[in-house]
Amino acid sequence: MDKSTGSDHMSAQIQEVLLKMRHGYIENLPQQLDNMESLVMQLNSKEDYLDCYETLYLAVHSLKGTAGTYGVQIITDICHPFEDYLTAELEGGCGASNQQITTCLQFTHLLHKAHKLVAAGSESFPEIKASLAAI
Repeated sequence: MDKSTGSDHMSAQIQEVLLKMRHGYIENLPQQLDNMESLVMQLNSKEDYLDCYETLYLAVHSLKGTAGTYGVQIITDICHPFEDYLTAELEGGCGASNQQITTCLQFTHLLHKAHKLVAAGSESFPEIKASLAAI
């Protein structure tokens, strides 16, 4: 067997596995986003605030990293400022204001929109980028 042919075959298999993993990631994304949205809605709770904040922050941070790993850059592009917002506006607090919750929900809604576009095969996101810049 020719080494380059075997190498090409292995490379094709690896690409196929990576594509399946990316597909699974995209397929499971709505569940993660729904969980994030639920955490945002719980940020106004005084007694559970710190747990909700920390769980939400870790979820956004993790989503940012996994999106980058799977080549879903638009998700990373949304998560980065969302993570910055959480750090700047909500870290160390004792309950989020209605405006802060609204802002967090804007980020989660953009993530949902991005998911739908990515799942449909889109690779261009000008509307999402414009909405992100407005937050």
